[in-house]
Order: sequence, then C-alpha cells, then structure tokens
Amino acid sequence: MRLPAHLTASGRSLLAYMPRPHVRALYPGTGGFVDRTRAGPASPSELHELLNRERRRGWSLEEGEVSEGLSSVAATTFDHNGVPLAAISLTVPSARPGGAVALARHARRAAADLTRRLGGKLSEIPR
Repeated sequence: MRLPAHLTASGRSLLAYMPRPHVRALYPGTGGFVDRTRAGPASPSELHELLNRERRRGWSLEEGEVSEGLSSVAATTFDHNGVPLAAISLTVPSARPGGAVALARHARRAAADLTRRLGGKLSEIPR
C-alpha cells in the first residue's frame, strides 16, 4: 500500500532530514495534503513545524493519521554522506499506554545499528 509521506511516521522520518527546498518542492501548497482521518499536517507550515520537532526529537510519531486506532513510530537510517536512506517503523494499537514512546527507543536503536552496518554517519541521529 502506498501512503502519503506527510501522514506516515516513516515518511516524515525521511522528510525530516531532507533539505527544506526538497520538502517544499514536494509540498508547495495545501493541495498536496491528503487527509485520511482528519488528522495530520494540512499545510506546508504545519508540516515544516512538525518535521522540525520530530528531527530534534530523533524519531517520528503518527497517531491515527493513517488508520484510526493505530500509532506508529519511525527512526531514520543514513548513508555514508549523512543522507536519509530508509526508516525503521513500528506500529501499535493507540490504546496501548506509552506504547509508541517505548517503541521509539527500539526503532532508534535499530536505525542506528543499520546506519552503522551500512557505513553511515551516526552524527545525523540526535541523541
């Protein structure tokens, strides 16, 4: 299944580390924002703010933006140039207390391990 990157944790995890002009080219106006569950960013400025917050945190979170009742976390892997390469994403039922935050640690650990194995730059991953 293909889903809009701005709604998924894995998509936003990758978008968060892309150069801002690239993100702006993908989302130049409000017309590119699909709404599945009436949640998620609906404008370039909302997306930019969300990506900044997720990049600082070191992982992305979507709660019910793709499917009601599910939450996902994702962390990015990087290549040897520090370019985002892939995302590790995990999904849990939203009702699981603290489930997404607890899984974020595992996603970040897995992403850091994969980055290391690929010879990537770990300096891109916030601690």
